[in-house]
Amino acid sequence: MADSRSKNSQRNLIWAMVNKFAILLVQFLSRTVFIYTLGELYLGLNSLFASTLDFLVLAELGVGSAMVFSMYKPMAENDTATVCALLNLYRKVYRIIGTVMLIGGTILMFFLPYLIKGEIPNDVNLYVLYVLNLSKTVISYFLFAYKGSILTANQRSDISSRVGIILGILSNLCQIIVLVLFRSYYFYCCVLIAFTIISNLVINHVINKKYPQYKCYGTIDKDLLTDIKKRIAGLFVWRICYVFRDAIDAVFISAFIGLSILGKYNNYMFIINTLTGLLVLARSSITASIGNSIATESEEKNYGDFNKCQLLYMWTSIWCTVCLYCMFQPFLKVWVGANYLLGEIELFMFCLYFLCHKLGDICSTYRQAAGLWWQDRYRPVAEAVVKTVLNFIVIKRFGVNGALGGTVFCLVFINSIWASWVLYRYYFKHQRQWDYIKKNLFYLVLAVILCIVTGFLCSLLPGEGILNLVLRAVLCIIVPNLIMWAVFRHLKEYSESIGMLKRLIMAKH
Repeated sequence: MADSRSKNSQRNLIWAMVNKFAILLVQFLSRTVFIYTLGELYLGLNSLFASTLDFLVLAELGVGSAMVFSMYKPMAENDTATVCALLNLYRKVYRIIGTVMLIGGTILMFFLPYLIKGEIPNDVNLYVLYVLNLSKTVISYFLFAYKGSILTANQRSDISSRVGIILGILSNLCQIIVLVLFRSYYFYCCVLIAFTIISNLVINHVINKKYPQYKCYGTIDKDLLTDIKKRIAGLFVWRICYVFRDAIDAVFISAFIGLSILGKYNNYMFIINTLTGLLVLARSSITASIGNSIATESEEKNYGDFNKCQLLYMWTSIWCTVCLYCMFQPFLKVWVGANYLLGEIELFMFCLYFLCHKLGDICSTYRQAAGLWWQDRYRPVAEAVVKTVLNFIVIKRFGVNGALGGTVFCLVFINSIWASWVLYRYYFKHQRQWDYIKKNLFYLVLAVILCIVTGFLCSLLPGEGILNLVLRAVLCIIVPNLIMWAVFRHLKEYSESIGMLKRLIMAKH
């Protein structure tokens, strides 16, 4: 079983990484063309629409994660009837969700003028553009989005990654062509809608062909339905946390400062979200395997794996933080020009935001795999409330730094400490949470030291432009990794972590 989990994790991770890098390249090209053809106001407007519509995703309630979790056991036991009944329920619920999102989005449309301060592009109709973006968000819920749960629960997300590579490249190439030929945000949005439809149709066809036994029919028993409802209730408040944390800053920046600053802010977040997306791949590729391990292995075994995963993940996250700190400003200057740069304090806050976000990721993965959404139901609400209040207080006075500082505060004092308490209280019952907190403090201090050391060395490099970026990249590869190796090799979980990584890499298909 352990070998099977390693193979599935390896396959999922490889294809997810290939997909991410391929899509990243064309997305970067598409975004570059977007900036140079439409400008920062359109960039800010696009970010505002994306962030505003993220609030509608709250209507999804976390149904998808709860359904996937409920499918682990029946799929492992080849209980096809139960899987089909779950899929049937999933389809019905998603159609209801799509309707709710459509109604909620239509109501939200009337508040658009209050969400933008200052100038807007003078050649567009905000309401038409909003409807196009709303359509892209809602349409999957009326098609076959629910079918993706089959691949996730079967630990075959590599299939969706393969499809995503092809469609993602085609989609972004079409966006580039439309922007170059027509310089039209309207046509740009229409391309996104078209490929959302195509993606759903293709995934549905692939799943029907590979898993013909899974059809939408039957009903689940009352006990299972009660369990699902409980998990959804916990997931709903859990989802509130992430929507408010990641989307509300853009809304407040637009409303209090303006689209121009939001466009600059969004460039930084684009790069951070790209790195985050790569790290999410590593986590998501092993989530199903962790869920399987939690269902079949002892708490002690899983706690050992948890520490190993945390070490490897934080090594990667700290390295990414150092790269951001040393290369963010020079890269943006080469990419979009000095006019799109924010200050050095903002740079530090973006890096701190990224690192604090990563500190709790493995803990979050284990909470999800253990199905602790209900037990974690109060924390996301608290984080959402605190985050909203802080934004009202600090963004007008401190701007982007206020938005990032409020998020860092929530990540450290609510997300990391409180969330880890839930995991240790309800699953790792025989372990000490304080050990986890001490390790995170250690990782945080180490990251700051590495940023200072590597940043100082980078400041000694001559010149500017691409050559300077290349030299900075070389330093960022060598210096922080060498120091982390010298530090981490003395930790007791180091050798076991390397062994686990080797097994994942060497696992045979």
